[in-house]
Amino acid sequence: LCPACFRPDPLVPFLPAGWKNPTVDEPEIPIRRGPELVFAYGSLMFPEVCEAVIGRAPTWSAAHLEGWFASAVPGALYPALVPRPAAVTDGLLLEGIGEAEIEILDRYEGSGFRRTRVSVEPGSIRAWVWVARVPDMASGEPWDPTVLESRLSDYLGS
Repeated sequence: LCPACFRPDPLVPFLPAGWKNPTVDEPEIPIRRGPELVFAYGSLMFPEVCEAVIGRAPTWSAAHLEGWFASAVPGALYPALVPRPAAVTDGLLLEGIGEAEIEILDRYEGSGFRRTRVSVEPGSIRAWVWVARVPDMASGEPWDPTVLESRLSDYLGS
C-alpha cells in the first residue's frame, strides 16, 4: 500500500534504480497564499472522493488539458496523466483549494505523482495538476472513469 494514501501503489515495480523519495529529496514546490485551482482528470472528479480526501466537494467547472493523456494504470482504478502531444484530457477545474488542501492532495497522490502547473482550457488558466512521475507506470490505454464509478465504494474503503 502507498503509505501516503493507503491505496495499492502500482508504481513500486516501475521505480527506476536510484529513485529518491520526492517528499524528502526534492525542494518543496511553493504554494502561493490564497485559493488555488486544481485540474482534476481522475478520481478527484468524483465529489465523493474529494469529500473523503479534503473534507468537501469544491466548486468546479468543466475544463480540458491539451498535450496530456489520462492513461489507465494496470491494476489501479485511477489514471496517470502522461505527456502526449496530440492528446486532450477532459476534466474539472476545482476552485478555491487552500494551501492545507494542496498538501493533503500531495499526500493523497502519493510517490507516483508529482505536482506541476499547467495551462488549462478554456482560457489558458494556470492550475495545479498531478502527473505521472514515471510515465511507464501507465498502460497507454485510455482510462475509463466508469470502472472507478462502478467500484467507488471499494475505492473509498466503505
